[in-house]
Amino acid sequence: MKTLKLIWKNKDLRNKLLIVIAILFGIRILSGIPTPGVNRNYFKLLLAQNSTLNFFNAISGNGLSNLSIMALSITPYITASIILQLLGVIFPQVKELQQCKTKADKRKYEWILVFSGAGLACLESLTMAIGFGRKGLLTKYKWYYVLLITVIWTIMATLTSIIGKIISVKLVGNGISLILVSNILSSYPSDLSLIHISEPTRP
Repeated sequence: MKTLKLIWKNKDLRNKLLIVIAILFGIRILSGIPTPGVNRNYFKLLLAQNSTLNFFNAISGNGLSNLSIMALSITPYITASIILQLLGVIFPQVKELQQCKTKADKRKYEWILVFSGAGLACLESLTMAIGFGRKGLLTKYKWYYVLLITVIWTIMATLTSIIGKIISVKLVGNGISLILVSNILSSYPSDLSLIHISEPTRP
């Protein structure tokens, strides 16, 4: 409580904290906007049968199950971060860059992560639009719907990672982690609604 009071008394810190909360709330609103041209019911059935997709749905803040414009959210960035960590074990140049000896190195590495995440987002979006689109993801399996979904999901995933970086540099806290935690917490109410508490049977 004392820490919260000290934060609230510091006007600059308080304003930054309120801006971060507003940004996270804004991301949650965007996560509720459906992507045009998709069949939301199809993917909900798919998620019910696939535990791996449920994990990605949780860290995307239910963006995947809702097939919102934020369907991928921060997941491509996290995947890119993991891949680069593994590449650092194999390639000394990548490992040296990860050590970030200077601020310039750190800034460079962060942008590499952002653009790597954007590339993965594009690949994931295109793969999903083509692979699942033929099976019922798209209301109409047309090339322009595939392109539309790929562009929307790629832009929003990239924008989310950039917002995370802005929070880290200009505001307070680790932006990527805050977005991730916010996504996970937002998925709890819907998860709890799926839990059916049955009465114990009497012998």
